Amino acid sequence: MTKTLLATDGVSVHYVVGGDISGPTIILVHGAGSNHTTWLNATAHFKGIKWIAIDCRGHGNTSGVPDIKKTASDILAIADRESINEFTIAGICMGGTIAHEV
Repeated sequence: MTKTLLATDGVSVHYVVGGDISGPTIILVHGAGSNHTTWLNATAHFKGIKWIAIDCRGHGNTSGVPDIKKTASDILAIADRESINEFTIAGICMGGTIAHEV
């Protein structure tokens, strides 16, 4: 399911939720120059897991300019919006730096 979060600074953050909605959650963060679709082949193999793949700021369908700290805040806001108290996070390249910031 495709969703959009309006960040406190007005940026529209695009993300996709899939998998087993009742399972544990993993948040997937792509690398620079990419978008959430980087993860879609991998998510086909996830069993019993809820996954959220985001478009980082300035990438894909998310507005704004790339910003690691603000994207980390966006991820926490998405988790709050989705009522997720605990999650695993995975990132590629720039996404790894964002995951570390979260």
